Amino acid sequence: PLLADLSVPLVLQNAKYDLIVLYRHGVNLLDKTIYDTLLLAKLLDETRSADLGSLIERHLPELSGGYKTDFWDKYDSYTDAPFEEQMQYACDDIFITDKLFIVLMDKLLKEQIQCKETTIHRSAAATLLAAAVSSRK
Repeated sequence: PLLADLSVPLVLQNAKYDLIVLYRHGVNLLDKTIYDTLLLAKLLDETRSADLGSLIERHLPELSGGYKTDFWDKYDSYTDAPFEEQMQYACDDIFITDKLFIVLMDKLLKEQIQCKETTIHRSAAATLLAAAVSSRK
């Protein structure tokens, strides 16, 4: 229901990855408005790393370390963890990505950077997804 509701935008970290995985499982989100915290971070400073761990350290230092370090100290891969811990890790990622989105948007607005460039529009997402899917066949 929320995924199908076009009026509800999605906030993702590294949206390209999520779009590919979901598309391969039959979920096509190309009509949705998608905000990518990786792209937002690159608008602020294209020279710095924009992976989730780096963004947490830089923009949410009070939350750095924590769940990611604990999880990866215990497991070599995501699938090695019990289902309950996988779900907790995923929920923590969602919680952090949401907080990160708010912080990044606030910084972009303060710097008066136009945020419309951060939205992946349908045609751009379709091109990106088609290229990524065809390159992995």
